[in-house]
Amino acid sequence: MIIAGVNGGGTDTEVICCDEKGRVVGKGISGPSNYHNIGIASTMASIRKALKAAGAQKPDHLCVALAAINSDSDFNLLSKRLQEEYPGALLEHDAYAELYIKTRGAPGVIAISGTGSVVLGYDGRKRHRRCDMGWLLGDDASGYYIGKEGLRAAARMIFEEQEETPLKNHMLDHLSLKNPDELMKWAYSDSGSVANIAGAAIAVNKAANLADTVAISILERASTYLADNAISIAKSIGVKHVYMKGGVFRFERFRQNFTKRLGERGLDSSEIIQPPALGSLLIAADRAGVDSSKWKALPA
Repeated sequence: MIIAGVNGGGTDTEVICCDEKGRVVGKGISGPSNYHNIGIASTMASIRKALKAAGAQKPDHLCVALAAINSDSDFNLLSKRLQEEYPGALLEHDAYAELYIKTRGAPGVIAISGTGSVVLGYDGRKRHRRCDMGWLLGDDASGYYIGKEGLRAAARMIFEEQEETPLKNHMLDHLSLKNPDELMKWAYSDSGSVANIAGAAIAVNKAANLADTVAISILERASTYLADNAISIAKSIGVKHVYMKGGVFRFERFRQNFTKRLGERGLDSSEIIQPPALGSLLIAADRAGVDSSKWKALPA
């Protein structure tokens, strides 16, 4: 029996495959699979490529967890397309699958900040989701938001003669732009994709580490928004712990402000360090009737 778990988002798509005893038989990785950004055909191509890389083009049991399943129409569209190629496959929101790593379906809250952002809480019956409306309508706690705000701040320093801070040069260096005037061209060309704008968050973090007040303000706005929504959901469902996940939590100022705000409201937090696809794998195993609690170790 081959069980496969897929996790896909705005940056990449990961797969872990194991047998019924939890022994890893393959891993794979491919490009992004947020269909709002790249379209459903490219999303399916990324899933297909990652499974092929793992040596499991047609696993016996499969769960695919994707970012940006924001509505019933999203779920129905993606589920239909997934079933056409992988009959019996399960579709999940990536936040729920990652929360499942720790809670196995019990109540809990997870806050994710990567290319996009989301806070998801599960009360045992219903899911509660915030900060998850995509790059245009929301995602104000994401790498995309941080990168966009950093680019806007740098542009004001260049084109509107606002006071310069280290953020400007860090942004130009990150984008490999020698001439500041090239920033406008970069932003409105194919280079200004969602993934590339999210990547510019790295420049904001570097500037923040040099005590750049503009960069620090951007990181604190984003982390405050994420924390306040996590606090609200945690209080409403009666849990005292919030799990964290995503590359933006590696930014010290972001993480410190997030955990501080939670602590002020009596909430603990910890980071999920297991690979994202593990949650999908565990869901697939449980739905297949495999008792993953008997595995000697969790696949990693």
